[in-house]
Amino acid sequence: MTDLLVAIRAFESGATLLVAGVLFFDTFVADSETNGARSRRALVQVAAIVGLISGAAWIAVQAAILGESLSRDADARLLATLIVNTQFGRVMAARLLLFLVLIRLLRWPGVGATLGAILVVSLAWCGHAAAGSGQLGLVHLVADCLHLAAAAAWLGGLVSLAGALHRPTAATVPMVRRFSTLGVAAVSTLAATGLTNSAFLVGTVGNLVTTPYGRALTLKLLLFCCMLCFAGMNRWWVLPRLQVSPDVSALRRNTVAEAILGGLVVLVVAWLGVQPPAAHVH
Repeated sequence: MTDLLVAIRAFESGATLLVAGVLFFDTFVADSETNGARSRRALVQVAAIVGLISGAAWIAVQAAILGESLSRDADARLLATLIVNTQFGRVMAARLLLFLVLIRLLRWPGVGATLGAILVVSLAWCGHAAAGSGQLGLVHLVADCLHLAAAAAWLGGLVSLAGALHRPTAATVPMVRRFSTLGVAAVSTLAATGLTNSAFLVGTVGNLVTTPYGRALTLKLLLFCCMLCFAGMNRWWVLPRLQVSPDVSALRRNTVAEAILGGLVVLVVAWLGVQPPAAHVH
């Protein structure tokens, strides 16, 4: 059951990050001359459908787990109880509704990015940050919301950028510059909020190597650093060369590599979501 839950969380988180990130890209990076707007809209629709299916599956699996803990089957009444009487159930039900609304209102300017932001931020109420209380709990929750929004802007933007680079135009270089600026802001936010989250969930530096949660988080950090290497290469080496040569093949390869590493990060985060935080193990 744990492996299934990890897979479901990965699909749900990945779909949400992709939906929000692509919509952020269209709002803050792309312009009327950027290629692939129709393909990005189709990608958002597919990702929203995946989010719907995986979200419904997540609710069903949680109901099954609850049913086993209560020594009873996960029947319709138990499912309704989960949705009505638990924070997780209410948040997930609202997310499913938002996915449906997003699919219908995707063509409305500004609406998609707003709904995408709400969707990605709401994931914070489905993870460890939602378990806190008081002022410290609020700090952790806000940090996690910002962390998720920044991750969406970076990862979803990478997928959008990789697609746009397949057919470069005169607008490509300015678009890459805008995304690079957005990427710097996203990475800075990820670093700051990641440290905040680690203070709550890891506790001590020693826990990074002595607990399963800490070791998985260390793997996430290594993948993050690899992504930074490709991002730095694009910003300080590849992008300046575009002023001399319009060849974007190196930029496209690095962007695809970043996106793949980002997908691996999502898998690691999905596993972390079902593990007790290192700071709570003892």
